[in-house]
Amino acid sequence: MISAIILAAGDSSRMGSPKALLKLGNRNFIEEVCVALSEAGIEDICAVLGSHHAAITGLWKRGSERIVINPEPEKGQISSLRCGLKDVPGNAEAVLICLVDQPLVKAGTIKKIIEAWSADRDSVIIPKFGKKRGHPIMMPGKYRPLCFQAPDDLGMHWITHHPSVKVSDVMVDDPGILKDFDTREEYEKIKADTK
Repeated sequence: MISAIILAAGDSSRMGSPKALLKLGNRNFIEEVCVALSEAGIEDICAVLGSHHAAITGLWKRGSERIVINPEPEKGQISSLRCGLKDVPGNAEAVLICLVDQPLVKAGTIKKIIEAWSADRDSVIIPKFGKKRGHPIMMPGKYRPLCFQAPDDLGMHWITHHPSVKVSDVMVDDPGILKDFDTREEYEKIKADTK
């Protein structure tokens, strides 16, 4: 079984409102991410929320996704990942780590990441578009303990560069793996581009 963790606990200070609730068409960002995951065949989905959890859960048209609250989101993404990993079933063979502010990642891209991991189950699978690596990242279950050892300020970078970790890139034709949104200007531009 593959589980997915959506990291959505950031305070979105530069955006001015929770990124999870920003709209693209009829769906907000977190719904877009969940739809892509479901279309790729991932059924076990956990979203890690932070201080905006009440606003997000109030407006999110949720299916079977579980919600976990990170009580200390200021400690960064690795703290949210740890919260999610505590919720993910122990029999999950791998975890797909997704960012809520990357709503443009295609279901086909997620399928390609799954296929790459299925062929190389000991590797962290990182999608690559052109010369740049992006998200989501597939992490085999064997590396879970490292997530609880990583320094807060280094997070996933520490894990993917750990000497015990094997990493493989998978080339994808999807610039969405590189596009996240931190400011209102970036959001307005993508809204205009996707109309």
